[in-house]
Amino acid sequence: MASTLTAATLKVRISESCTLNNKDHGAIHTKTISNINMITKRQFNIAATSTITVAELAADPSGTMKYDSDLVKYIRITNLDDTTGLLVTYEDTSTSNACIEIPAGDSHILFSTSIAGDATGSAAITAVNAMNKIYIRNNAGSSTDCEIFVAQSAS
Repeated sequence: MASTLTAATLKVRISESCTLNNKDHGAIHTKTISNINMITKRQFNIAATSTITVAELAADPSGTMKYDSDLVKYIRITNLDDTTGLLVTYEDTSTSNACIEIPAGDSHILFSTSIAGDATGSAAITAVNAMNKIYIRNNAGSSTDCEIFVAQSAS
C-alpha cells in the first residue's frame, strides 16, 4: 500500500525582547508558510580551513542535498560552534556570489532563493537571480559543526 504525504504548515517565529531606558522595544513576528511537503535537516562537520557545498538548487534537481529553486520556501543555517564563525557563500545562476559571516551560535534565515552579488561596488543591485549553491567555509584551525534546515513546498 502506497503512503500519501500530507502537506504541512511551517511557522517561523522571530521573537525580540529588549527593554531600553524602561521602554519595551520587543517584537514578535510570525511567518506562516503553507503547503510544505519536504523538510531536510542535516548537520555537517566542516574540517579546519575547508569549504563544503551544503546545498544545490536547480529548476529540475536530482540527488542528495539538491532542491528545486522554485519550491524552496525557507532555509536556516545555524553555526553550532561556540567560538568559531563560519562564512556562508550564496552563489546565483550567473555565478555571482554573496557572502556573510555567521558568528558562533548564530543563525541566518532565508525566505527566498533569489539573490545577487556585485563586484563593481555599485551602490544598489537592481535585479536578482535564482540561487544555485550554498557553500560554507571554516577558516578556523579546528573543525566546526553547523546545521542546515530546508523546507520545500509541493507547488
